Amino acid sequence: MEKTITVIIANFAPYKLITKDGEQPFSLSLDQINNWDSEYTQVLGKIIGKIDIDIKPYDLLITGDGTLILPSIEKYDSINKVLPIFNEFLVCVFLGGEYCEAIGAHNVSYGLVDKENLRLSVTSIPRGYISKYHTMARSPWLNETERTVFLEPKSIYLSDLKARYEKGKEILNKLNMNLEQILFGATFYTERNFSESLIHFWTVFERMLEKVWMEDIVNQEEGQRKEFLKDGRTWTAATKLEVLYQKGIIDKNFRISIDEARKARNKLAHEGVEPKIELLESLIKNVFQFLSDILSDFKNKDSFQYLVDLIINPDFFDSVEANKHNFSAEKWLDWMNQNGEI
Repeated sequence: MEKTITVIIANFAPYKLITKDGEQPFSLSLDQINNWDSEYTQVLGKIIGKIDIDIKPYDLLITGDGTLILPSIEKYDSINKVLPIFNEFLVCVFLGGEYCEAIGAHNVSYGLVDKENLRLSVTSIPRGYISKYHTMARSPWLNETERTVFLEPKSIYLSDLKARYEKGKEILNKLNMNLEQILFGATFYTERNFSESLIHFWTVFERMLEKVWMEDIVNQEEGQRKEFLKDGRTWTAATKLEVLYQKGIIDKNFRISIDEARKARNKLAHEGVEPKIELLESLIKNVFQFLSDILSDFKNKDSFQYLVDLIINPDFFDSVEANKHNFSAEKWLDWMNQNGEI
């Protein structure tokens, strides 16, 4: 009888531990960090629960270190098949208020689960940095700097993670739209890849704009007039925005602000001009305002301010910025000119 089962696994950033309900969150003492034994973190590779993500008769399994697990069966036997499933789960978790980033192919790999002790072992070397860290954290090769995360690791209880997922799932069901691009937009923003972030957030906005256009404008008409309003060649994003403004569905400030994002997207597409951070942050705020408008029949603009705060986090890069040093250009050039080895 086989003692293990083959699985396909994925890891997402930021590194976050999952705590089983009724147990204390995992952490290590400074003495344990300095006198490292990989047995300390082996427990993190154990499956601690499952989450119903509407793929019955299967469930999404999750380990103590947040590794997501699906069975490596024909239905889920390739990265292309499982990526949308993993990311849809994360979109729901994100919309529910728990910050997480999109998973790419480099953070998906294969593994084995011991049927008796429910511990995971990796059978293919992951290429992504977050998956590599997960693998290293359960090994003897984690260096002292990398171990310090376990002094005060970020963690969430499994029941709270499920609640975040259910809240996000409810939002998606109400909207009846896949919002995977929001997760990628937020991920690219965090990575300071503003061009990719702009593309994804603008795509989300255009899809929501089309939803409002169809429901509030097109479907209010009949016959030839209705067919005319469906013509995307005539009714561009710019003209749709103007009509919505003229009808009082969106206000002047929103109209002007979102039009700047539209122009920036076109400049990126046709001239390769990267957007400025201020414009991108304005677009992010407008996307979530519009999402709130749609789900509240334009009665509440701020339902998703908590998501804006998760993405546009002024403290996110403080640890990096705090360690920068101002060094004059003159001193730099003097050093370069005097150093004959460069």
